[in-house]
Amino acid sequence: MLDLSALVSAILVGTSQAEEALQEANYRMFSEYFVMPASTEDAKRLLREAAERAANLPEDADAEDVRATASALAAASAALEGNTGALQPRTVAIDYPAVTKDGTAVHTVHVPLIALVPFSGVQLSRMVFRADLDVQDKGDALKVGFVHAGSESAKEAGGATTSNASLEIVVEGNQAPDGLRKVIEGYERALRAQIPG
Repeated sequence: MLDLSALVSAILVGTSQAEEALQEANYRMFSEYFVMPASTEDAKRLLREAAERAANLPEDADAEDVRATASALAAASAALEGNTGALQPRTVAIDYPAVTKDGTAVHTVHVPLIALVPFSGVQLSRMVFRADLDVQDKGDALKVGFVHAGSESAKEAGGATTSNASLEIVVEGNQAPDGLRKVIEGYERALRAQIPG
């Protein structure tokens, strides 16, 4: 038999782990639509190299070592200049026909992938756990056992499954934030603004 509080705790921990796995899957799916600017990655690499140089600079370093370390720091600084490190949308370029006074012309539209592909993030909305239990009071704790055809209570009832308690645990998930919907709507507006006519 199990302790009732341990059973409830295990169900809640399992639910929490399932929700975390779903959130991670959603994050990976979202990251397919955005990329880090290459210069940010370059800057991080340059900063790591400069920090390593500075950390390994001996106390009696000569002027050449100091100049090389300063040069590495300057390169990292230049790579970071003007770069906010913000994610950039992955886009595809599509040629879009437009009618002009001179006839038909082709206008290139840069379409964010997130505005093209239906994004359906998965979330845990509701989990229900139902069980018929054999409950026994063991002093300071309630002990529970799952009722099945071979149990002692089933034998007492002539082979029929009986229980002295029924347990239902309902776990409700959080609502998805409106932020993602608003981000997608913003990219859709930016796409409409690029289309002539």
